[in-house]
Amino acid sequence: METARRWIAGDTSFSLGGAESFDEMRARIVPAWEDIALRNDGKTYAVVAHGAVIKALLLSILPGRSAAEWLSLGPIHNVAITELTRSANGV
Repeated sequence: METARRWIAGDTSFSLGGAESFDEMRARIVPAWEDIALRNDGKTYAVVAHGAVIKALLLSILPGRSAAEWLSLGPIHNVAITELTRSANGV
């Protein structure tokens, strides 16, 4: 919970015990997501990842969202389905 508290407070570079910070996660997953989405434009595809990675992705790509909303986004469990639909403007 310390990690989430720090990210919500704006310290997105914080990491605990060798884990990735929000900034490190975002730097890794957003380019991967953009590459996957562009290579599969118009297709249906699946991305499999841990719940924390999906949450960091959503908070990074959804307009107006940030790590400050980590708890308010709600839980995303490791065994879950999150459906995203890419609009014409790429979001």
